[in-house]
Amino acid sequence: MPISVRPCARRRAGALPPLRPHRQQRDQLPGLLRGGFGLLRVALLIALQAGGLALEASSAPARGQGYGRWESQTHHCDLRINQEARGCHAVRLEQNLAGVLSVRFMADGQGPAVAAEELLFVGQLKDGQPAMDCSDDGRCDPRLPTALIVSTVAGSRYDDRGLILELPRTHLARGTCTLQEARLHCEAHNPTGGSWVAEARMP
Repeated sequence: MPISVRPCARRRAGALPPLRPHRQQRDQLPGLLRGGFGLLRVALLIALQAGGLALEASSAPARGQGYGRWESQTHHCDLRINQEARGCHAVRLEQNLAGVLSVRFMADGQGPAVAAEELLFVGQLKDGQPAMDCSDDGRCDPRLPTALIVSTVAGSRYDDRGLILELPRTHLARGTCTLQEARLHCEAHNPTGGSWVAEARMP
């Protein structure tokens, strides 16, 4: 009697490999993701806040087109974080949502383990203010003067490999940023006493 041989199951192209045991997968996660996945919860909260800001921006779209960034070195740049002064060396404007602009001030790190620090102001352009014009490759040109209403301030620190050292310190805040020819000024505060001021002069 012929013996029927069952064909070996082939994995289809693109099929996912079988999952490893739960503990083995968990042990491969970075330390910040353990302990109840706290980082994921924080990321979700930040995403929800960004979503709310996007909804506000969609109701009053700014003039301009595209998404991307503009960056410049500075002649003079100062930060004051809760009255603590420090210098900075570059600024970056990022346009990722219609009507929403982020202003990033970049500084050298404070301490041997911190190679770089950034202070970020995020806000919605004031009514009638122009957005940046961006090309398909993501390069943008600011249309000055312009101004935005700040709703969030965040601080980040990086090591010498460019890896972030900890969760960004994000604060809900109220303030303004004004962008003029060769000058950029941002300030914000929150009800708990936090204050952030940054000013840069560009070439």
